[in-house]
Amino acid sequence: MEELNDALSKIKSPSDVTVVEKGLVSLLNVIDNEAEESVRKDYIKCLVEGDIIRCLRRPLMETTSPSVQHIAAQLLAEIAKTAVGRDECVSGDVIIPLLDLLVGTSLPDSIQACRALGNICFDNDSGRHVINDNRGVDRLLDLLRDQLTCSHSLASKLRKVACGFLFNLVNTHESVIEKSLSLGVIGVLNDYIRTFKYDEDLIQMILLIVEILSDCEQGMTKITEANIALTIGQLLSCDISQELQEIVLDLFINLSENDDIKLQLVNSELFPVFLDIIKKPSNDSGQGQLEKLTSDLIILLLTGDRSMELLYAEGHGPIMSVALDWMKSSSPQLQISGALAIGNIARTDQHCIQLENKEMTVELLNLLDKHPVKGGNATLHHAILSALRNLAIPAANKPLMLGHGLISRILPYMYSDMRNVQFKLLGTLRMVIDHQESAAISLGTNESFLASLVNWCEVEDHEGVKGEANRLVAWLVKHSRSAEVMRLMLGCGALPHIVNMLDAEHTVMQNEAIVALTLISAVILETVSQQLVDLSVLAKLKSIIDRDQVIHEITYNSLTLISSLLASDPLRQQAKQLKLSQSIKRFEQNEENRIETLAKTLISVLSL
Repeated sequence: MEELNDALSKIKSPSDVTVVEKGLVSLLNVIDNEAEESVRKDYIKCLVEGDIIRCLRRPLMETTSPSVQHIAAQLLAEIAKTAVGRDECVSGDVIIPLLDLLVGTSLPDSIQACRALGNICFDNDSGRHVINDNRGVDRLLDLLRDQLTCSHSLASKLRKVACGFLFNLVNTHESVIEKSLSLGVIGVLNDYIRTFKYDEDLIQMILLIVEILSDCEQGMTKITEANIALTIGQLLSCDISQELQEIVLDLFINLSENDDIKLQLVNSELFPVFLDIIKKPSNDSGQGQLEKLTSDLIILLLTGDRSMELLYAEGHGPIMSVALDWMKSSSPQLQISGALAIGNIARTDQHCIQLENKEMTVELLNLLDKHPVKGGNATLHHAILSALRNLAIPAANKPLMLGHGLISRILPYMYSDMRNVQFKLLGTLRMVIDHQESAAISLGTNESFLASLVNWCEVEDHEGVKGEANRLVAWLVKHSRSAEVMRLMLGCGALPHIVNMLDAEHTVMQNEAIVALTLISAVILETVSQQLVDLSVLAKLKSIIDRDQVIHEITYNSLTLISSLLASDPLRQQAKQLKLSQSIKRFEQNEENRIETLAKTLISVLSL
C-alpha cells in the first residue's frame, strides 16, 4: 500500500512529466503484478479514494508526452474494470480526453482508449450517456472505418478492442443503438464480416453486436435492408470452428423471428448449406448441437407463410424430401423436426389434402408406433400429434385418416403424463370426428376414454387441455347424435361440463355447448331434466340473451334450446320463475324473421 501512495504522489506532481510517468508505470505494475482479483480491487478502491481519476485527467491531455497519455489511458482501463472505478471515471471528466485519443493518434493509444472507454460503459448507462453526448459513437465508427484497410501489426488488436467497446456501448441502451444505426453501424459491421471473416474472435464479437441491434424495430429494419444476414450466412461455407457455426445459427434463429429475414434466407443459396451441416457425421455432442440448431432454424423458416410456400412449392420444393428423410432417420432430433416440418406445411387445406394424398398420415403413424407412450419421447409424440391434428382439418382428409386406423393408433397416448401431448391428442380427436358419425360413436362409447375425458375437463394446470376436453365432449354429442353416447356421458359426469361451457368467454364454445344441449334435450330430455334444473341451465341461457350485443346465431340457437327445454315441466316452471319471457320479449321485433317467430312462440308457451 505504501508503494501505491508513493506512486500516487508522483502522479500529483504539478510539473515534472518524467516523475508523473514513473508514478503511472509504478501503479500499473502494482496492479498488473497482483494475481489475486480481490487484492487488485482493493488497490483500485484505494486509488479511487485517493482521487486518482482526477489526477489522471492531466496526463491524458499531456500532448507533449504521448507515452504519458498512453500509460494514463492504460491505467484507466484497469481501474474501469471495477464498478467503483467506472462510476468515478464518469464523474472525473476523463471520458472526453479518452475520446480525443480514439482517432488521429497512434494505434497503441487508440487501443488503450478503446479499452478504457469500453470498460467505463460496461453495464453503466451514465458512462454511455456521456460518450454518446460527446460524439463518441461517431468517433468510434470513424475509427472502425479507418481500420478496415489498415495493415499495421496492431490493427487486428485494435479492431477487436474497438468492437468490444461498441458492444458495451450499445448493449441495452436504446438511444445509443438508435444513434449508431443512424450513423451506419450496420454497413460497417457488414464490411467487417466480409473483410475479416477468418478472424473468429472479431467475428464473434460482431455477431453479438448484430444480435443486440436486432432487438429494436429500427435495428431489424436496417439489418433487413443491408442484407447482412446473407453476409453472415457466407461464413458457414468457410472453414470456421464449430463454436462460430453455432453462434451464426443461433443468431439466425433470433433474426428469423422476422418474416423478411426468413424470406431472405430461403431466397438465398443458404438452404443447401444448412442441409449439409445436418448431413455431417454426428460423432460427438458438438455435432449434435449443430444438428439441433440447424433443424430448429429450418422449422422456424417454415413458420413464415411466404418462406414456407417457397420451401414447399406445392410439394415439389426441397423441404418435402428432407422432412421424410428426417422422419426415417435414427436421430430423435431429426424425427421431431421432420414431424414439425409436416405440421408447419399443413397450415392450409390445400397443403393438407396434398400431403394426405401422399399418405402422410401413414408416415406419421408409423413413426409414432416406434415410440410408445411409456418410455417414449414426449416431444416427438407432441410433434406428430400436432401434424396429425392439422392434417385432420380438411373434410376430405378425415375418412382417409380414419381408414388408416388413426383413432385406435393414437388413443393409447391418453395415458401420457405430459399435458402438451394430451392437448394435441384431444385436438386431433376433435378434428377427425367432425361430421364423422361412426368415428364419433366409436370414440363416444369408449368408456375408459370418456372417464379420462371428463377428468381432463376439470384440470387447472393447463387451460388448453381443459378447453379441448370440454369442446370434445360437446363435439361427441353433436357428431354422434347417439342416445347411447349421451347416456354414457351422463353416467361419466360430462353434463355439468357442457352446461358450464355456456359461461365461456368465447362464443364458439358457447355455441358448441348450446348445440350439444339441444341435441341432448331432443333425445333424452326426460332423463336429464332434473339435472338441468339443478345446473341452472336456463339461468345461464337467460344471461346470454340478456347481453347488449348477441350475435344472431347464438340468439337463435339459445331460443331453440329454450324451446326444447320447455317440453319438461320442471324446466318450464323454472323458466317462469326466472321471468324468462321478459328476456325473450326483446326479440319479438328482430331483423331476422326466424328469431322473431321463435321468440313469439316461446312467449306464448310461457304464458300458458
